[in-house]
Amino acid sequence: MKKVYYVSDEKLMCMTLDDLKSFDMEIDSFKKINNIYDYMYKDGKEYLFLNAVATNNQPFKIMIDAATKDIAYLFAKNDCWFQFENKHLTMTNYMDDSNSIFYDFVNDNIGYQYTATEPDGVNNIRILSDQRVLFTMILNGKASIFLFDHDKLVASTVFNIADHLISSDTYDDQEEFSEIYLYNDSFELPNGDIVFCAQTNDYGYYFKWTPQTQNITNNAADIYKFSIDEFVSAHTEEDISKYLPGKLDDELQPLRLKADDLEKKYSVDIEIGEEASGIYPSYLATDMCDYDTVKRALDQLDEQLGRYPEGFFKQFKNEQYDGLTIALAASLSNLSSDYISGIAGVTISNNGTLTIIYDISDSDGLISTINHEMCHAIENIIEARWLMEGNDEDDYCLSYEKWNQFNPKVDDSLYTNDYQTFIPDEYEKYCNELMGYENLYFVLEYGMTYPKEDRATIFEQVMTNHFSVDLDQAPHIIEKLNYYCKCIRENFDTTGWDNVPWEKYYKAD
Repeated sequence: MKKVYYVSDEKLMCMTLDDLKSFDMEIDSFKKINNIYDYMYKDGKEYLFLNAVATNNQPFKIMIDAATKDIAYLFAKNDCWFQFENKHLTMTNYMDDSNSIFYDFVNDNIGYQYTATEPDGVNNIRILSDQRVLFTMILNGKASIFLFDHDKLVASTVFNIADHLISSDTYDDQEEFSEIYLYNDSFELPNGDIVFCAQTNDYGYYFKWTPQTQNITNNAADIYKFSIDEFVSAHTEEDISKYLPGKLDDELQPLRLKADDLEKKYSVDIEIGEEASGIYPSYLATDMCDYDTVKRALDQLDEQLGRYPEGFFKQFKNEQYDGLTIALAASLSNLSSDYISGIAGVTISNNGTLTIIYDISDSDGLISTINHEMCHAIENIIEARWLMEGNDEDDYCLSYEKWNQFNPKVDDSLYTNDYQTFIPDEYEKYCNELMGYENLYFVLEYGMTYPKEDRATIFEQVMTNHFSVDLDQAPHIIEKLNYYCKCIRENFDTTGWDNVPWEKYYKAD
């Protein structure tokens, strides 16, 4: 039976050509399929590579068994390109400096990573029919072609494209060449010869190379072995369940009704229990299914959201974001190199969604965390509106320069720009109220990691009085807070705002 797979109305569809019937191929835990980007037939099975969106609005790249709809691989790298070529699963990570990294998944456990030794070269890599790796690179007008058998270089050649075109009477010696770059992927002929195309002066020129073992020149790439687990989040049913949101347990259904009421009341989306678990950009959230804990968190969330102006969260829906989603999860694990321990909450802007994830297992600190992360969410809206209106980035109200004018002048930055780096001892006076309020510019040392954390800790303090800082005695912090209040007012509709809690000290210009 011949079949065609396609996406229609954001659903994965299949049409059987024998009887011209089509049917919806539903995949658990995914509410939307953006597109199919590759197909693979291996060991008698059909696999599809999909860009999909989970029920928590997070994007994933997945590989599914087309017959069973089961997930074979849940890829960890959502920003990379996965495909199947000559029986090999490959991944390409396109870097900003045009020097892409190519990963060849040789088998279910081990693969090889290829990175060009010349960082400025334009290159492409592909798997040949004999499963060897072809590496083509152009740098400073020279074409370099290399053939690898895993980590062993077996053939190579290097030649100057301009010289070749001149010697073949295509151009004379006086011709000025424009930039030369790869026009298309290399390919192989049935006899094993390699053909690639280079473009210059608006024309494409094809070159043929016969790989020979005796003309090896030099290595083009650094090659490392890697484990497939580094790039696959999950490939077993048990692991996949940890990385994808699940169906809410019956026991929590009464709390789902309460969450529904809060969604209508505040114009936000709320996820609880199994709905809130899953992998987000850089973070893994586990679910919290204890009834009392979830109930207490919903009560605290209701109390805090009720302190914000009426209709405030409706304004989180704009051309960039489809409103605000709040996920009440349990433990949060950092999946990036910028490691933070003891994460109480994170705010994520991704794929047109703005999501706050709270660890509700610590109910004592949740009220403070709710307002801290809400400050981050507010800042996302301010930035989005500023950029969407076509304003100059240099005039952005929360740019580093504009915010830093409220800090003391020092020889270097007061912000470490690293969650793991501590400030020098000579700057402690700026964040330690015990050393005198006349020098206090930060609520606590954590605010000196990034400007956004500076703002969030101040906002958290004025909303909850969580820290030991007495804002009545902290004129420098009040000055920062008032400026942030001004930025909020400039980017939100303030109609009907009265007794806004973060404006306790606000004085309009």
